[in-house]
Amino acid sequence: MSKTTKIVLSVIAIAFIGYAGWWMVAFNGNVNNSSVVPTLPKNNDVVSTIENQTLVANWKTYKNATMGFEIKYPASWYVEETSDSVHFSNVKVFSELGNENVKNESYVGIRIEGGNGQLPIKNWFEKSVAFVMEPKSVEFVTVGGHPAVRAKPSEGIGERLNYYITSGDDVVEVTFPMDVEKFIQTYEQMLSTFKFLK
Repeated sequence: MSKTTKIVLSVIAIAFIGYAGWWMVAFNGNVNNSSVVPTLPKNNDVVSTIENQTLVANWKTYKNATMGFEIKYPASWYVEETSDSVHFSNVKVFSELGNENVKNESYVGIRIEGGNGQLPIKNWFEKSVAFVMEPKSVEFVTVGGHPAVRAKPSEGIGERLNYYITSGDDVVEVTFPMDVEKFIQTYEQMLSTFKFLK
């Protein structure tokens, strides 16, 4: 082998080793591991904006001291409470599945998931929810300045989106369907007004 060939092969080998090293660091050796998800930067916080405050100005405010949160909702929507949850909907009684009216009906459900034992939200989610839900997608965000997980479950009736928001020992789950596109802005506006009372 000539000296030039040896140099070229050495450069190719060094480049390959450098690329392989970069790949291992960048992907942490877990390319197919579903628990590896991006952590979103602070600017992905779900927060109130001036535009949103104007849109929700005529909405009602729901406060629940027992569950420790408040949220705004459209003035025409109904509220139904149980011992560990509250549901907001634009109809009093939902139509049966398959009924044409279903596409004009929506809800937002909020419930206490239970204490997180002071675990970071990522650890709590992986330990308490992820292995049961087997989510299609997971993102780490903040809601009202609190760490949260946005997860899209892989199973169920229709598409839905779940947020798990933590404050101290409390984890609150906020759920809404995603299969009726015209309500998505309403859900986002409601979520942007969510606050813990503590």
